[in-house]
Amino acid sequence: MAPEGPAGITGWEGLSWEAFTRSRNAMVLLDGQRRQVEANGAYLQLLARPRAELIGRHAYEFLTDGPLVSSPEWRAALRRRQFTGVAELVRGDDRLVRVEFAGHPELMTGRQLILFVVLRTARGLRRLHDGSQEPTPQVILTRREVEVIEPIALGLSGTEIAH
Repeated sequence: MAPEGPAGITGWEGLSWEAFTRSRNAMVLLDGQRRQVEANGAYLQLLARPRAELIGRHAYEFLTDGPLVSSPEWRAALRRRQFTGVAELVRGDDRLVRVEFAGHPELMTGRQLILFVVLRTARGLRRLHDGSQEPTPQVILTRREVEVIEPIALGLSGTEIAH
């Protein structure tokens, strides 16, 4: 079941919300304190956890070694347009999954939120796919899905997408 968007979302913001909830890419929204405020179905499936177990909790509670960066490093990252990294997450079944992610700080609905998009995954302790091995099957998106999700993944604001 897709999460219900904030009331009154229309236009590009509504389209962005729809892209977030329907995306096959795991995505999570964090607040400035690194608390998870919303997650899409692909993220819930990746972590094998129910939404209620994640929302309101710090994202680093689900990392194998706690926070990836210190508080000052986090504040510095929030001033950037985009940042990337690799983290090892603990799933609900206690298995590990390594993810490569991109973070996109943005002002949405009057507060700063950070969209994390999982770019690649590796189950257990295997290495991330680097192109030298047989590629994993790719999900085919329609041209319109790509048009909608690409600017979101690049961290563009609703206004920038509209232009």
